[in-house]
Amino acid sequence: MVSLTIDGKDITVAKGTSILDAAALLGIKIPTLCWLKKVSPTGACRVCAVEIEGVDRTMTACNTPVKAGISVITQSEKLARVRQKIMN
Repeated sequence: MVSLTIDGKDITVAKGTSILDAAALLGIKIPTLCWLKKVSPTGACRVCAVEIEGVDRTMTACNTPVKAGISVITQSEKLARVRQKIMN
């Protein structure tokens, strides 16, 4: 099991769980475009980008596995700009 924080909420999930799935368990919706259930996530569209404290670049929530002790931010001005740029 792996413990982490998403938007200030603590959660413990199975090792290998994606950030997207862990957030969903907390009721946190992360936008997606290319992600399809039961299909291997590619992270190609990058709409599900999230910030992880201590990591300089955004990461895709659909194919980034959780790691012990990380703190994930799913909504910020930076992420809004990244997502808007992708959609334009």
